[in-house]
Amino acid sequence: MPAEARYGLARPASAALRAGLALAAGAALAAAFAPLNLWPLVVLCPAVLMWLWQDATAREAARLGFCFNSATFAAGTYWLYISIHIFGGAPVWLAFILMLGLVAVMGLYHAALGYAVARWLPRTGAVRWLAALPASWLLIEWWRGWFLSGFSWLSLGYSQTDTWLAGFAPVVGVYGISALLLVSAGALVALACGTRRVRILAGTLLIVPWALAPGCTDTPGPSPPEHRCRWRWCRGAIPQDEKWLESNHDTTLNLYQTLTEKALGTQLIVWPESAPAGVANDLVPYISHLYSEAHTHGSALVLGVLRAEGGATDDAAPRYFNSVLALDEKVSWYDKHHLVPFARVLSGAEPGALVAAP
Repeated sequence: MPAEARYGLARPASAALRAGLALAAGAALAAAFAPLNLWPLVVLCPAVLMWLWQDATAREAARLGFCFNSATFAAGTYWLYISIHIFGGAPVWLAFILMLGLVAVMGLYHAALGYAVARWLPRTGAVRWLAALPASWLLIEWWRGWFLSGFSWLSLGYSQTDTWLAGFAPVVGVYGISALLLVSAGALVALACGTRRVRILAGTLLIVPWALAPGCTDTPGPSPPEHRCRWRWCRGAIPQDEKWLESNHDTTLNLYQTLTEKALGTQLIVWPESAPAGVANDLVPYISHLYSEAHTHGSALVLGVLRAEGGATDDAAPRYFNSVLALDEKVSWYDKHHLVPFARVLSGAEPGALVAAP
């Protein structure tokens, strides 16, 4: 007799309905993250997929996993289309191909997970719901975070930055929080499908992390004045569709210079990502002037700015980086190298230039 018949909540009889539920649960999972922050969905939605995997064949489990994760990333990274097409200027067809490719690749991760779940995990019981399923899901999430340069966006733990579980973050990190969430999701399935003994264990595991989390929150008192860092945030808030217009180039630079001059004397002055509308190579006099003024007033600057490397004296095309420039006693650069697994168009660079997916 199938496990679902023995223990409780049965899956829908219709394969189409099961696929539809997987799609809906996957799309809803994206709402657990900012800006909606409906964090309970990060437990409920994975639980729905775990439940749909009950007694599924390997082929159906793979199909359900693909539907779930592709829907999550279609809903959770839709804005990449806007970035690629509207801000990057790529053709609509190219933006769609890149987005569909990304969504399909993300779906394949959970297709592989579903196949493995159906082929090799126990069919029922506490081991399946409270250990094997959470561990397998966590393994795929970790693998996705580094394989082929990695794509760790929408890892489950990131949804808990403003919840009680955030207290565990300094100890277990994002994947540790993902593990707690996945055990909670497995516990929901066990409560729906398990025996009485399994349900008692599941209820305990569901409650304990949330009960302990408030006690793990670190809320120390204010630091002594001599240990505090006084800093100012300079944000121009210029719309992206206006920022990169040639006619607004000087306006943007003047705005950030004015904001910085008002903050001089503060210990640390910070600009946002790619704040000036141009590459640092073309802004050397401008940046040097700000550096001199800040140093005179005892301020350090941290600027988000694009920069180019190479291409001036050789035949190779220049490489563009989304970087952070720190100007204090010494000048330091940090180039991002881990954002997305495909290139994206860089506004303000040479025509047709692509930023190597940092």
